Amino acid sequence: MGHCFNKIPDKAKFDMKWWKIMVKRSIDMFFSCCKKPEDQEPSSSSGEAGKEEQSTGKSRRKTFLKLWTRLCMIFSCQCRKPSKQSEENQTSHQSEAILNPNDESFMSEAIIHFQLNHVNIINLHCWERVDNKLTLFMEYCSGGDIKSNIDRIKGKEALNYFSQLMDGVAYLHSRGVAHRDLKPENLLLTAEKVLKIADLGLAEVFLMNGEEVQLTGTVGSRAFMAPEVIKGPTYYGPPIDLWSSGVVYFNLTTKGRPWEQATPEDKIYKMWHDKDEELNTLIPWCWLSESCRSVVDILLEPDPRKRLSGSVDMFFSCCKKQEDQKPSSSSGEAGKEHQTGGKSRRKTFLKLWTRLCIIFSCQCRKSSKKSQENHISHQSAKAFKDNKWSTVKELGEGAFGKVFLLKNESDDELVAQKEVILNPNDESFMDEAIIHFQMKHINIINLHCWERVDNKLTLFMEYCSGGDIKGNIDRIKGKEALNYFSQLMDGVGYLHSRGVAHRDLKPENLLLTAEKVLKIADLGLAEVFLMNGEEVQLTGTVGSRAFMAPEVIKGPTYYGPPIDLWSSGVIYFNLMTRGRPWEQAAPEDKIYKMWHDKDEELNTLIPWCWLSESCRSVVDILLEPDPQKRLSGWKKHRQG
Repeated sequence: MGHCFNKIPDKAKFDMKWWKIMVKRSIDMFFSCCKKPEDQEPSSSSGEAGKEEQSTGKSRRKTFLKLWTRLCMIFSCQCRKPSKQSEENQTSHQSEAILNPNDESFMSEAIIHFQLNHVNIINLHCWERVDNKLTLFMEYCSGGDIKSNIDRIKGKEALNYFSQLMDGVAYLHSRGVAHRDLKPENLLLTAEKVLKIADLGLAEVFLMNGEEVQLTGTVGSRAFMAPEVIKGPTYYGPPIDLWSSGVVYFNLTTKGRPWEQATPEDKIYKMWHDKDEELNTLIPWCWLSESCRSVVDILLEPDPRKRLSGSVDMFFSCCKKQEDQKPSSSSGEAGKEHQTGGKSRRKTFLKLWTRLCIIFSCQCRKSSKKSQENHISHQSAKAFKDNKWSTVKELGEGAFGKVFLLKNESDDELVAQKEVILNPNDESFMDEAIIHFQMKHINIINLHCWERVDNKLTLFMEYCSGGDIKGNIDRIKGKEALNYFSQLMDGVGYLHSRGVAHRDLKPENLLLTAEKVLKIADLGLAEVFLMNGEEVQLTGTVGSRAFMAPEVIKGPTYYGPPIDLWSSGVIYFNLMTRGRPWEQAAPEDKIYKMWHDKDEELNTLIPWCWLSESCRSVVDILLEPDPQKRLSGWKKHRQG
């Protein structure tokens, strides 16, 4: 007999503090993904290897759920803090199930569901098992489900519900859980029009301690099943939820279904699979707008690998792209709420991103032609390390780790290896690996692969033999300086297009290849500022003082793109004059104060007097103290 207790039973009172710590650490351990698995590709492989992998996966899931069951049964109330609920949620919905002794699927639902806490996941208040009877007490949603409301949902409201659905799905995947039965009947609505994902009866854990296991079973509703689920016998979790979400999206925007089932026997699906243009003339396909069709193309991609990589790109592309947002210095309660919400959204986003990168890293990044210096293919950390590498020398040492130059003994290729010892209370270097791994641009240093083992993070990066801008500053002149600045702005523009701010641009972090290609390096302080089209303010006085924008020094919050433009402006000044404009952009600095006050005497001082008129116009734009004017000024300059 097991219970989700309203209070701790007397026999469990001993050494409660130690037990609470044990429970928290155990659950965190499973979700932390400390070890990066070998890159795996979705396949329909059979034979002994396939059976062995399937058997191992099932065995590990059972072991995981058994431990999870014990922890939840004894200490569930301590694992979840109570939250304020709306008046509607003061009323609970009670669900009862009679358990089959040979089928623990409903127990899995209770165990998995109880650990999930998200605004778009139906809240499971508590549960109780007595012998073979399981009782669940859940949040009640008075608005019905999406299916019963489908005819009344239109335009922006449909997009809003889809956005909420994807937020919920992202959260599930960030916790290593695949829903496997997403459909309009399982998407409930509150009176406040908040969407709640319900019915986790078929949900399954697909990620345990960083190792992705394939799932089995032809489960779900036929019309919403991904083709790989119908085909079987094994498949990966996240892509099938994305497929189901795509069918739901199609239903929301057209009020119809794309097909009856995703199999070659279904004529409509076969037309879709074969990319038959005639499909666009059929109802309800002809009702899809161009923008809606682009989302459908991604989520209903038959190949699960392309579907997942396309979805990652969709997160970056900002589907709900807003009009140009202007930086502001708003404060007060609204500012605090915006800041708090932004930090929470960044954490959720990065957790999802972590899982996607770890599981399908090879599929998320297309191979491309590289220079001879950088032609190592993208591969898993294990495969990368299996090559025979010898340490040539130590390239540098910082406060958090060392960088070594490695040489491949078989073909003399060179890579840079960065080792970092992680602080358990600071995951910023994990953010560096997660963010950097997705960046693919000629002016961004290439991260071949990364590996985390316990508290040690190892990054294998492209090696740039030309040194950095700082070490070459005296040799860089005229057109070459302008060329490097142009490459810098191309790289910065790419980062911003992906919703990422570097926050530590300086000559030391701009490396050069033998072919004089500039590479932006060291994304240790990089931060995501744009998620699903919404810009959030960043916090923290980070970077090198001489290259910090005044709003970073002033704090506490600021927008990402303008501060990178400021740092780029200081670098431009450095390239043009071999000097720095000031020590720091603060009123205490006399030179900066002269600049801020537009003192004409500044133009007579070295190195300001060395600036040509054309260079000065660029400096005026990038080193504009007002971040709003700085951003708009640079946009006009680029357009001109």
